[in-house]
Amino acid sequence: MELLLKIFICFLAGAGAGIGTGFAGMSAAAVIGPMLASFLGVSA
Repeated sequence: MELLLKIFICFLAGAGAGIGTGFAGMSAAAVIGPMLASFLGVSA
């Protein structure tokens, strides 16, 4: 179950980065970094 949650969070981070870069012109790292750091404990 924990593995599925990690995969889902990574999918959401990627989708959010794609939407952010496409619509707002944001850097993908601005979306992916905080999500991975807060939900998965990955160091930023």
